[in-house]
Amino acid sequence: MTISTDNIILYSELIEHTITYIKEKCVNLDSIQPGVSNKLKNGYSWTIISKYYPATSVSWGYNIGRREHTRSVTARVSDSLLVAVPSSLVKTQLESFLKSRGILTKANTPVSFKGIMNFYNNISAFLASRLIIVNTSFDASSAIFYNSSNVTYLPVSFDSTDINFTAQQTLTSVNTLMKTIGST
Repeated sequence: MTISTDNIILYSELIEHTITYIKEKCVNLDSIQPGVSNKLKNGYSWTIISKYYPATSVSWGYNIGRREHTRSVTARVSDSLLVAVPSSLVKTQLESFLKSRGILTKANTPVSFKGIMNFYNNISAFLASRLIIVNTSFDASSAIFYNSSNVTYLPVSFDSTDINFTAQQTLTSVNTLMKTIGST
């Protein structure tokens, strides 16, 4: 979403931007994206083989020297959240969430500064419950998955009718917001 001087931003644009953002960041929408480590996919299994050499082996009182010993174990990823999720479900869940927060009904309404702060606070509550960062100690892979299961959303204490920002607070908020957007 590009913002130019004198642009008017509607809630519907923020909602679409949020859906686009989720689709860009999550690796499990509609299918698991290529390049995601198999060790982050539900149901994947592999064998781990370990060889070790004890200092000495003793058999019936005789030192028979160092022998190789091999151990193997099968590892399996078992997590029902690490599956593909239809992107249409993301939109449905986001719209349901925004409806419960009284935001979806404002879709064609221009967004005020206080409104955008309220929107981002609520979207933060949605994303905190829906996006999970998954990594594994078996390789250096990491990915963001969308969690489509039933979740409880964090409450947002933000009464946009009772907020007065000073110029410095506004500048700090906008700078923090822009740094956050820039680091994702």
